[in-house]
Amino acid sequence: KPTMLTAQQLGLKVPMLYTGACAAPKIVDSVNGAADGAVFNLEADLDPGNPDNVLYQLISARYGPKHGYQSLSAGTVSFRAMINLYAALRTIGGDHITRARVLEAFRSGRNHPSFFGHPYTCDGHQLDGYPAMCSPQQSLGRLDHGTVTGVTGWLDVGAFARESAKSGNSGN
Repeated sequence: KPTMLTAQQLGLKVPMLYTGACAAPKIVDSVNGAADGAVFNLEADLDPGNPDNVLYQLISARYGPKHGYQSLSAGTVSFRAMINLYAALRTIGGDHITRARVLEAFRSGRNHPSFFGHPYTCDGHQLDGYPAMCSPQQSLGRLDHGTVTGVTGWLDVGAFARESAKSGNSGN
């Protein structure tokens, strides 16, 4: 919020880049238009026709207001993780759930389907230094008058980081 307001006060005309959680309506609504035109990194598929997106929006609209949940918030990551965990538990079967089996369900295979996100692989090598990171892919979305629309497809942050490290560029 302070960065958005400062950019507005300085009259900056370049699109600002913020983390996806900053696109939450609670933040955006409190800055009086200072976030319009801003770009946010996102971990969700913004295609409005994607069935996961449709289901997510329906669930958010139905249950969000009662619990203070905003569909454009950091909660999207938790929601996706919950649905992906549910899918893994269904694969294991209710009578066979153990910690070891849950971990194996996530660590085995490549490109597991992900609800409302990029397919994931949890082999511990997706992003150097972050062994728990299963899907470092992000997309970018632009906010205009309260609506975020996608401006890129999936960006492979892990591949970018590996390439940057090879070239000696720290990314700073």
